[in-house]
Amino acid sequence: LAKLFSNSFSALTAEVGLESPEGNSDKLKESETALVQELFDRSSIREIIGLYFFAIDRREWDALSSCFTPDACWESSSLNVVRTGIKAIIDKMQDVGRFSATSHMASSQSIKISGDTATADTFALVHLVFGPLDHGRIFVRGLRYLDELVRTEEGWRIRHRRHIAI
Repeated sequence: LAKLFSNSFSALTAEVGLESPEGNSDKLKESETALVQELFDRSSIREIIGLYFFAIDRREWDALSSCFTPDACWESSSLNVVRTGIKAIIDKMQDVGRFSATSHMASSQSIKISGDTATADTFALVHLVFGPLDHGRIFVRGLRYLDELVRTEEGWRIRHRRHIAI
């Protein structure tokens, strides 16, 4: 598998002109470093968005807090609510306690990175259980999250989140 990846990567870099006929690999090394950094950033952003879903569904408020910058803003156009700061956001998120269970699932996503900032546009489905788990009612709705993220010393964090019911 490693050889296959190496050969594929070599073919791709040659196709886009990153390899020098003289064997000078400085340009390739810079390109590889940038590619690895972008892949790592994208993975880290997906992970923090996934942690947000997991933390809400598990009611793990400390984990949810770790998804945001201290001055983060969370807004919901469908609920006509805006919360600023981690404590205010967590207080609002604890409203999910009115459901017996929730299950958030991300679907399509677009991430754009520019230095130490990024935007993410994530579509998701959520199952909300009203009443007893064994015979309650289940409500399914689509959601869209428009996020502004920033790279911090702790990793990528959400600075601004728009929650849109669809």
